[in-house]
Amino acid sequence: GFNKLALENICEAMSGKSAHERWGGVMLDEMANAKGIDFDTCTLPWKGTVDYGEEISDLVPNGLADHILVFVFRPYLAGWI
Repeated sequence: GFNKLALENICEAMSGKSAHERWGGVMLDEMANAKGIDFDTCTLPWKGTVDYGEEISDLVPNGLADHILVFVFRPYLAGWI
């Protein structure tokens, strides 16, 4: 799913900007991630687990994710990603 904290920060960064300052592009990239499970004490979820939802059965029950799909919003007129 989408990272709620990231979306909130993008909204906060874009608030107060004119329409043309909010224009940007969405980039995506598929990448392999390190195998292993980690618990992030800042955001509290387990990282590295697979959640296929209720509509699809797990290919590997309780398996670990080994690939991720990353979406990045890059404003055209800002100096950050």
